[in-house]
Amino acid sequence: MLVVDDNAVNREVAIESLSRFGVAAETAENGRIGVEMATARLYDLVLMDGSMPEMDGYQATAAIRAHEAATGCGRTPIIAATADVLGASSDAWSDAGADGVLHKPFTLQTLAAHLSAHFGAPDASPAETTFDEAMPVAARQEQAKFSGDPFAHLAEFGAPDFVQRVVGLYLDQAPKRLGEMEASLASGDQDAAARAAHAIKSMSLSLGAKVVADLAAHAERRVRIEGDAITQDDLATLRAALDDTVGLLNAKLRPSGSNALPGRIGLAAELEAAIRDDTLALHYQPIFDRGGQNLLGFEALLRWSRESGAPVGAPDVVRCAEDCGLIPSLGDWAIDRAAREASSWTKVFVSVNAAPAQLSDPAFDTRLLATLARRGMDPHRFVLEITEQSTLEAEGPVIDLIKRLRASGVQIALDDFGTGYSSLTHLRRLPIDKLKIDRSFVTDIGDGIEGATIIHAVASIGRTLGFQIVAEGVETAEQHAFLRAAGVHAMQGWFFGKAMPADEASALVARQTVSAA
Repeated sequence: MLVVDDNAVNREVAIESLSRFGVAAETAENGRIGVEMATARLYDLVLMDGSMPEMDGYQATAAIRAHEAATGCGRTPIIAATADVLGASSDAWSDAGADGVLHKPFTLQTLAAHLSAHFGAPDASPAETTFDEAMPVAARQEQAKFSGDPFAHLAEFGAPDFVQRVVGLYLDQAPKRLGEMEASLASGDQDAAARAAHAIKSMSLSLGAKVVADLAAHAERRVRIEGDAITQDDLATLRAALDDTVGLLNAKLRPSGSNALPGRIGLAAELEAAIRDDTLALHYQPIFDRGGQNLLGFEALLRWSRESGAPVGAPDVVRCAEDCGLIPSLGDWAIDRAAREASSWTKVFVSVNAAPAQLSDPAFDTRLLATLARRGMDPHRFVLEITEQSTLEAEGPVIDLIKRLRASGVQIALDDFGTGYSSLTHLRRLPIDKLKIDRSFVTDIGDGIEGATIIHAVASIGRTLGFQIVAEGVETAEQHAFLRAAGVHAMQGWFFGKAMPADEASALVARQTVSAA
């Protein structure tokens, strides 16, 4: 099945809930990606969130239905899994083509009813789990008011790693959304503030934080239903409730004075074993020149399925690794695997993403170069992708490490450019070779002048500073034509090719070599 939700807390809850019935799920982080995945392969069922960036659940559902009508392919059941109970949302879902609505927080019984309606009785039933008969998957509304032992119901999953994972995500995401809400109010953007309130409401419902969810819903309702404005008093009340919640969560699930969630168990233990036993995988998305004919290289993308067979999205794998201190070993594994599989791909490069924690390790460059040498990989064909945010926080030792890597032949790409706050002065001092334009700007091409203007500006600045410009997320011929005219040097995205296993990437390299000859 496919779970489409922009909220990491909600995705984690949905995956764990489905696993109660022996169902494996893949995930998409917004409606646009959900449409891409749902139209590329046939899923048994799609759980679709409503309020999402880039493309909301209503639009995504309608797009999937339009694709089915145009191609004549089978109809995929789509269930709206939404915290949006404002207005006539059920009618809107029906108009979009959804087959039902599952309101958050949902119970195992209601989830089982939807599964049963489409597939017959599920393999497991709520009565066979450790849940109480009426226990919501992630919230017992009357009990989850943060008094006594408010998260006892999460422990009833019998999966402590799930509890740690969901709470860790909430502790990271909820304060960020509150900060976005505060910034939106300061700039007078009530719609953006309402979106942030909705996100807080949705993840709080999934966790069981009813007081926070109710206050966030009140703020959202002011704008979306009452046509009024969220006030500073609303914000202050919500902040106080969230602060109490975060304090209780930290006291309950984090060791005293520590930022780390305790114990490598469950998901973290499986990930540690997968790294040790080399059972993760990399898929490779091709990167072509501006004409779209010549293969230049690949970006390595992480793939992992748990012991149960359930796939785990790359962002969630990275988050788990960050929470449990596994980033160094995961990063070393990815570099080793990419170098091993790409060493024979002559005349093309392979790029691997690096986390800020890796760049902060003064021995990182030594290990990386030793790995390339051991695997017979030419450093000049290896690209390390670093995030814009990590460079903003970089101090002298990190910049020196990057310079040492470049001196050894490794190329450095600044990933997701445009989503941070880099200035021209900052760019000039960075020892990098490539700028990768974030896919959000490519998606905006054709929807107005803003995305197009930003792309032209980035391409112009990048060429002036001597950087190669790479565009991510190219999906249409129109986007390709625009980017080519804008002077972008290289492109990647589904228009040119999806991420593929190493053997298929090797075959593509071989075909390109024969064609060039």
